[in-house]
Amino acid sequence: MRRMFWVAAGAAAGILVVQKLSRKARAFTPAGIGDSVSKGVQGIRGLAREFVEDMVAAAASKEDELLQLMAGPGQTEAERAAWSDRAEQIFGDLGGDRGSRR
Repeated sequence: MRRMFWVAAGAAAGILVVQKLSRKARAFTPAGIGDSVSKGVQGIRGLAREFVEDMVAAAASKEDELLQLMAGPGQTEAERAAWSDRAEQIFGDLGGDRGSRR
């Protein structure tokens, strides 16, 4: 009976080792390497997208701040909009849809 237990335990351990080695070996096949590279590229794309979104938001915030400074504290909203339109004529539309921020 003891021998049967140890044979079964050894077989179970062998199966687990073979499964783990098979998974590790798959990582070094072309498909496994492709999956790994694909996951890495997706992570980099996500980070780049977040960076660009942060930069656009920071640029829009700085633009609003500069327009406020150029317009002065006593000017009306229409005068500030005129400054914004003039800046857009000079610099073009660098930040996407700026009409929604006014």
